[in-house]
Amino acid sequence: MGDWGSAVYVTSQILQGLAYLLLMFTFFIISRKLQLAAVIIASVFMGAGFLLLGGGMGAAVLGVAVCRDVTSYYLNGARKPEDRSKITKSDWWLLALWATLASALSLFAYHGLPSLFAYFGMMSFTVAIWQKNQAIYRILGVLAAVFWIIYNVVLDSFVGTVLEGVFLLSAVMGLILYLKNYSSFRKV
Repeated sequence: MGDWGSAVYVTSQILQGLAYLLLMFTFFIISRKLQLAAVIIASVFMGAGFLLLGGGMGAAVLGVAVCRDVTSYYLNGARKPEDRSKITKSDWWLLALWATLASALSLFAYHGLPSLFAYFGMMSFTVAIWQKNQAIYRILGVLAAVFWIIYNVVLDSFVGTVLEGVFLLSAVMGLILYLKNYSSFRKV
């Protein structure tokens, strides 16, 4: 469960909580730029939390995620506004690059079946965050949360299960609100 008496452990859990709040926020906004910024900051917080607990491999995978999202943030910002909703060949190549790097790191962290749930959760969110379609982003967010919940239940991580459960609820609520009001949302 972790040593709640340890300042390092408590700090790591605060960082994880802040990361999840930012990630949950992304399901209620439409601006891709804000979504990417929130995911980048969340990944930095989450990676720092892992490092505090000696989770170097988790931090490394999140480092790849930060690079992935910073790349997307700047590529998308450099495009003409009318082209920002399009997925280009370079988007696909970069997505393949980041997915390959994350997969390679995941091989080093592989510890049986639970690792596969973590891997599929990570890959679902990798594809989600590179989506230009807001509905698909939210649907893949739901899928990612389900994989991470299973992973945390198998590892008997109470805090992880609760955080992912709230994340799942946010993704579902964000999807419902988006589908209900999609015509009133404007792309920014």
